Amino acid sequence: MSKVFMTYDQQIRKLRDEKGLIIENEEYAISVLKKTSYYALISGYKDMFKNPTTKKYNDGICFDDIFFLYKFDRKLREIFLSYILTVENHVVS
Repeated sequence: MSKVFMTYDQQIRKLRDEKGLIIENEEYAISVLKKTSYYALISGYKDMFKNPTTKKYNDGICFDDIFFLYKFDRKLREIFLSYILTVENHVVS
């Protein structure tokens, strides 16, 4: 099944109206989605914030909660990669 293309405004409306995500600043959320993509941000980090039965976000979950987790995970991956490359360099040498 193919995904339907949605504009940034439609993505925001879907998250807010259908999924119950709190979006305090729509312009900011759109700018984040433009830089990270809906799939990388929302699809990658939604499960821990959503009710598996209703498929809606738990009460009080904000767009910023998901974005902060995304940034934390990205930074953690950068740190691990740095150390992995250092170890690899020593093993290969």
